Amino acid sequence: VDHLSPNYMYGWVFGSGSGLEHSINSGNTWLNTTISPTFYKEPKQNIPPMITNPISKTFYLGAKNLYRTYNRGASFDKIDILGIPDSVGDPLSAIGIGTSDTSRLYVAYGAPLWKSVPKFFKSSNSGQTWTDLTPLVGYNVQGTFVQLLNRYAVTDIAVNQNDPNTLWVSLDGFLTPWMDSARVIVSHNGGLTWTN
Repeated sequence: VDHLSPNYMYGWVFGSGSGLEHSINSGNTWLNTTISPTFYKEPKQNIPPMITNPISKTFYLGAKNLYRTYNRGASFDKIDILGIPDSVGDPLSAIGIGTSDTSRLYVAYGAPLWKSVPKFFKSSNSGQTWTDLTPLVGYNVQGTFVQLLNRYAVTDIAVNQNDPNTLWVSLDGFLTPWMDSARVIVSHNGGLTWTN
């Protein structure tokens, strides 16, 4: 939902005619939204992650790269995160943005069995540059956050409205019993360290 105009909203149609749609009348009717052709050539989840900027019309949609529109879908620009070919790699699974500093973005890649490939990134300048937080984080419940990311997908990122350095990450997966106590983790320093 567009925070400036709640009548405007986005949705993803899943199936043979899958794609992004938008409504200008609170969901009573829906229209197709044209995205850059490169979006459809990239790996993406069945229902890609999407999020609206809480204080502007900006909308983000995730494939392997991040796509952004400033004008409610009239045009999109691609934000390259990994710097590798578009057809290579796994899709984004989550996008996070806060209210107090909307230039701060967090993204996560979803494949749970990556091993040494980076999976968790932060941008402090609206996606111009990215910091890989994957090898820096530490989490001490029978393993590190890096080990958790090697086994479990990030399903969502929530950023504190008043502090962009405080964020919560939810994790997917049922591979080991001790994960039952580590479904949601929190960081108070921008993703450098985490606690259960």
